[in-house]
Amino acid sequence: MKIFIFLSSFFILSIPLNYIYLTFNKNAIQIVDDMGIGYNLGKTFNCCSSVEEENILYDQIKTWGTIIPTKKTINKIKKYGFKTIRFQVLYTNLTDIINSEWLIRIKEIVDWIIKDGMYCILCVNHDKEFWMPGGQSSKNKYINFWKQVASQFIDNNVNLIFETLTDLDIDIQYLFDFNFTQDFIDTIRNSDGYNKERLLIIPELATELEINNYYDLDIPKDPSNKTAVSLHYYFPSETLYYYETPPLNWIDKYGFQYEAIPTTKWGSDYDYKEIKNKLELLKNIFIDRGIPVIIGEVGILSNYNNNANSMREFLHTFFSLTKEYNGIMACLWDNSEKISKNNNYYNRETDIWNDEVIKKNIFRISKDKEIIKSSDYYITSNKEILVSYLDFFYTNISTKKLLKIIINAKLYGILGIDFQLIISSINKENEWVDVLVTKKEGKKQYDGTTVFTIDVSNEDFNYDTFVTTEDEEIEDNKFIDINNVTFEFEEYFPSFDFNSYRNSIIKDLN
Repeated sequence: MKIFIFLSSFFILSIPLNYIYLTFNKNAIQIVDDMGIGYNLGKTFNCCSSVEEENILYDQIKTWGTIIPTKKTINKIKKYGFKTIRFQVLYTNLTDIINSEWLIRIKEIVDWIIKDGMYCILCVNHDKEFWMPGGQSSKNKYINFWKQVASQFIDNNVNLIFETLTDLDIDIQYLFDFNFTQDFIDTIRNSDGYNKERLLIIPELATELEINNYYDLDIPKDPSNKTAVSLHYYFPSETLYYYETPPLNWIDKYGFQYEAIPTTKWGSDYDYKEIKNKLELLKNIFIDRGIPVIIGEVGILSNYNNNANSMREFLHTFFSLTKEYNGIMACLWDNSEKISKNNNYYNRETDIWNDEVIKKNIFRISKDKEIIKSSDYYITSNKEILVSYLDFFYTNISTKKLLKIIINAKLYGILGIDFQLIISSINKENEWVDVLVTKKEGKKQYDGTTVFTIDVSNEDFNYDTFVTTEDEEIEDNKFIDINNVTFEFEEYFPSFDFNSYRNSIIKDLN
């Protein structure tokens, strides 16, 4: 009997130890695959009213009227299919020497999550102001902060993940004059215990999935090769600015200005393709290089009561599609208030979901039950057609392979004499290269226009490609009117028949 009890005890104890061993030996992609669907403890330890009024402990936790997490809270969240909890913390004026009572309180929550067999993403939120104004003093302060955090959690196993800074401004690289992501990696890896192997998360510039700064992101060197990139995505992201005037504006590194148009409904052909194409970009820019992506906040900032069906459709689609990719996972952002409105899905105090359809689908997707696969459907999506509105046409190739450029124009002069038609692009050495369009490449059409088909498959084109003309009179359309330009790419994005996919989801929501 004693032998049986001993062996039984050994077997029970060996289960979590073996689990920790297996997690410890997983690479970054495998860890993220194991993290399932995540849930945010939104608006708790990261709330504030102002820096001057900032308090610690329970006063800070309740500043925005939210519910203080308990051990039972964590258990309840797990039962709905969530395998990861993202836990945002605001340290503010505590960043020089972190208040020990505050750290103990944070660790208590982390321990509940880890002991429940879940992953915990411990994230620093809204604290970028406290690393200002930059320089060596800010660098020292930042490193010292992470030394304190690393030391506090040195014995927590690798199910604890650190995320450095979130909700960053698009020009964060200019706000800091020190490499905060590399300093973050170095500080954690130079610590002891599990810190040498736990997954670490760095932010994509500007954080939002809709703002393409992926190509400018420098991935820090990590001796453990366990670094992930974080992004956010809101329904879709332009609704984040729905109540702001004017809408979001930004300028990319080449000087092009963009403006996000507020959206109140979701479910169009464009909406489906946009998610799929964004995920494909993440796959090719990060995943294929062994760098996983964690979409740390997924939510809705539109009027829920007017658009409940759109909300359900968006969440079902987004979490279904992210589950298809190895190395991509997403976390639901939830404010956990009592009524269904912006980002309120589940009341942690009453243990009641505000929307039973969202509850059911989150659980089913988390368990891989009846997941609708977009790979079952395919359509052609390798063309981008631009109509005339400027004196040049522009496309961002990103990771796609450009095969042909087809130009439809009305000519009033002689090509090569009165004007030059030019294709310009940046090559892989970051140098501009030009391809002149010749007369022999043009074919007269019945409507009097001329179509030029230019094979650029062998050209060293990379990222940005322009079609333009060289002539002082071109703005007056004296010699040429370009009607449209078609950029034809290699079949690269595995897009899908959104109607079939959407019909399957709509059926599932009823």
